[in-house]
Amino acid sequence: MALSSTTGNMSSKVVIKRLVESVNENGYPVKEWQDIFSAPCWCYWINASGAEVNQYDSVDLKENATITMRYTNKVSVRDRVWMYGDEFDDEHAFEIINVNNAKNQRRFLELKVRRVVEA
Repeated sequence: MALSSTTGNMSSKVVIKRLVESVNENGYPVKEWQDIFSAPCWCYWINASGAEVNQYDSVDLKENATITMRYTNKVSVRDRVWMYGDEFDDEHAFEIINVNNAKNQRRFLELKVRRVVEA
């Protein structure tokens, strides 16, 4: 768990998207994932391991991670995260399960994420 970081540690890029509902040219409702930011976000990505994995396995979660990024108020648990370069589909998406304003200082944002798995 990294409640703070430095710019040098932020060596991973992610894309964060939000599901937006609209109406297409034929009048039918459509849902699509739209970028929240105009460019990928640099972050510090830590895969869950050890006791944290055992805790997640007890509730049958898969591929969990913690992301530390610069603070923003634009990210919420409604959004999804993709590693930069991955395909933007449900198979590669990570669901945000917790958003934490690290130490309430508005410097860093910690996201707990898990791979979205359809049963």
